[in-house]
Order: sequence, then C-alpha cells, then structure tokens
Amino acid sequence: MMIVILSAAKNLAPEGQMLRLRLSMTTPQIACDRALGYLANFYQTREGPPEGYNEAIQQIHIIGSDETIVALNQFNDHIVDAFLELIPQKDEINLLEERGNLVTGRLQGTEKSIQEIEKSLEEFKKIFDEKIKLTYELAGKCQEKTQLAEELLTPVIFAIRKELNAAFDEEAYRAMMKISHNKWKGNVAKYIASMEDRYKQGMRILLKDANMSELGTGTNGDLGHTEQ
Repeated sequence: MMIVILSAAKNLAPEGQMLRLRLSMTTPQIACDRALGYLANFYQTREGPPEGYNEAIQQIHIIGSDETIVALNQFNDHIVDAFLELIPQKDEINLLEERGNLVTGRLQGTEKSIQEIEKSLEEFKKIFDEKIKLTYELAGKCQEKTQLAEELLTPVIFAIRKELNAAFDEEAYRAMMKISHNKWKGNVAKYIASMEDRYKQGMRILLKDANMSELGTGTNGDLGHTEQ
C-alpha cells in the first residue's frame, strides 16, 4: 500500500508531492502522541492499545530521514520496554479486582453468619488496601515513563518538522506538556475517588443483610501513605 502511495506521489505536481509528504509524516506523529496518552493513563484504562501505531512506525522507516528513524527507534524502544514492565503489575491489579468481586458475589442472595460476614469484610478490606497501593505505584511509574517518553518524542517531532520545513517551537511544546502533567495529577485523584466509591459499594453489599454499622475505607480514610 505504501509503495503505491509513493509511486502515485511521483506523478503529482511539487505542491501535491509536498502535501502527500506532509500527510505521510504527520500520521506517525499522531500515532506517537496517542501512544504517549495511552502510556500516561495505562494505570486506569480498560481499553486496548491505540490502533495503527506499528503501521505508523513502519511508515516512517520507509519515508523518513535517518535522523527521524533514529529518534523514532529510541522512542519506540522506550515504549515497548515500558509496557513490558507495567503490564504484569496491571494484571495483578485486575486480579485483585476479580478477587474483590468474588468476595462480594459469594455473599449475595445467601444467609450468612456474623462471623462469615466479618471474615469477608476483613478479606475485602485487605484486597482493597493492596489494590489501591499497587494502583498508586503503577500510576507513579506511568507518569515517570511518560515524562521520559515525552523527552524522547521531542527529537522525533523536531526531525519530522525539519523534513517538512516546518517550524517547531520547543518551548511551547514543553509548556503544553507541563499543563498535561497537572491535568494528569487531577485524573489520578478522580480515579482513586472512583475506587473509593466502588469500595463503599462493595461494603454495602457485604453489610446489607447484617446488623452491623458500615465501616470506613480499608485505609481508615487516609490514603496519604500510598501517594507517589
């Protein structure tokens, strides 16, 4: 497909060739930006990786300059290594989620003694504490690896813009990244709050048929000791 596009581009006027080149070079940059966003939010997302990333990398290898290819390879190597490290911890968090659902699910619709409910409460709180601890750790790692990926993406963008004879305002780009970091911190806080809500919902299920007062969070309402 790419060979057909390049062959067709040769028959275009110079203006048309430049437009085709701009489109071909912009697509990989967009793919890298999406990969960066996916990495930043990997601690909470349930979606699969963005489509078209590998194809975009291959596209640059066909049409990019040596400078662009070297910069892109460094970025891509970091992205691959990052997910190889992060995926096992994300799997562990998902497993804890399933264990918590099993604890609440096995009590629904059945008569349980106070002792059984207390045991389930303790198990559920223990699962929640471990899950929120690992989530904070994973979010911190995602942020760390995203910041390094941003540094590695900067020369990629610079090289692509250079090939297109387009200006690149690095200062403005870094200012935009700073705004993104601040927004990311707010998103982490919102996600942790949603975890708290799911915890309270699970507690209500466990306490529904028992004559017991609802307990606080597994961390006694204090999550400061787990923050990055």
